[in-house]
Amino acid sequence: MDSESQPQHKNTPDLPPELERQATDKATSDDYAILWALLKEQDATTDRSFPTDDAWAALEARLSSASDDSPRARMPERASRRAARPKGRTRARWAVVAAMFVCIGFAVLISRPQTTVHKTAVAEQTTVTLPDGSTVTLNAASRLSYPSGFSTWFRGENRARTVTLEGEAFFAIRHRKRPFRVHTPNATIEVLGTRFNVRARSVNAQPITRVALQSGRVKVWATEEGAEDSVLLEASGASSRVVGSSAPTQPVAIAEPGIAAWRNGGLAVYNAPLLRVLKELERRYGTTIRLKISAKEAAEPLTLHYGQPVTLEDILRDISVMKGLQFRKVREGYVVIP
Repeated sequence: MDSESQPQHKNTPDLPPELERQATDKATSDDYAILWALLKEQDATTDRSFPTDDAWAALEARLSSASDDSPRARMPERASRRAARPKGRTRARWAVVAAMFVCIGFAVLISRPQTTVHKTAVAEQTTVTLPDGSTVTLNAASRLSYPSGFSTWFRGENRARTVTLEGEAFFAIRHRKRPFRVHTPNATIEVLGTRFNVRARSVNAQPITRVALQSGRVKVWATEEGAEDSVLLEASGASSRVVGSSAPTQPVAIAEPGIAAWRNGGLAVYNAPLLRVLKELERRYGTTIRLKISAKEAAEPLTLHYGQPVTLEDILRDISVMKGLQFRKVREGYVVIP
C-alpha cells in the first residue's frame, strides 16, 4: 500500500477510542462557546448602533393613535348620536322629501302633456271622436294632433280646446263654455259650437287655409296678424281664405252642399287652378297624374261639384271636355295632354 494514502499522526500519539471521543467532544464544546461569545458581542454592537426598543415603542404609539381616528373606532359615537336623534324629526324629513317628489312629478305632468295624433294616408279617410265628444273627419293625406284631454283648469292659454290640422278636415264641434280652436300652419279658427270645413294645404311652398261654414259661427285670423284682424263667418255657406301671412279675405258665399262633399265620396272645387285640382285628385285616389300642357293652361280656374261618389276617370273625362284636353292611362297612373 502506498504510504501517502495512509493517515499521518506524527504529533499525536495513538489513544484508546474512549479517550479520543472525549477529546473530540471537548474541542467541539469549546468551539460553541467561542461562537456564542462572538454572537453576543455582535448583538451588543447592533443594539448600540440601532435603538430597537425605541423603534418598537414609536410604532406601537402610531398604531394606537390611528386606531382611535378610524371609522370603526368612531362607530359607537355615531350609533349613540343616531339613538339620541328624535324619531319624529326623521319621519318629518322623509315626509317633506316625498312631498317634493310628488310636486316635481305633477309639474312635469302638466308641463309636458301627451299628444294624440291621427293621420290618414293617400286615398284614405277617417273619423275621429275628440275627448269632449266633438267629431273630426279627416280627408286623405291629413294630420290632426291635440293634447290628450285638451287643456284643463291647471293649464293656461285661455283654457281653450285646441287642435292642430295639416290637410283637410270637417269639424262637428259640441258646444262648451271653453272655446274651440283649430291651428293651421298660417291661421287660427275659433268656434263655440258649429260645423265647418277647414282645408290647410301648401301651394308652391306657401300655406293656404280655407274655411267654409256649414252652421254656427267661426272667427278666422292669420296667425302672424293676430285676432284683431279677424273675419267673422256667420251665414251658412260663408267662406274665407288666408294666404301666407296675409289677413283673411272677406266672406264669400259658396254652395252649402259642396262644403264637405268629399265626406260622401263626392268632390267640390270652386275657381281652383287646374294644377291644384289634379294634385287633390292624386291625394284623393292615391295615384299619379302628369300634366303635359302649358303653364298658362294649368293655371286656369276650374269649378267642379259632385254630390255623389264619383270615379277618377269620370272626373278626368269631364275636365278634358271642359278644357279641350284628353287623358290616357299609363303604367304609373294617368297623363293629361292637349
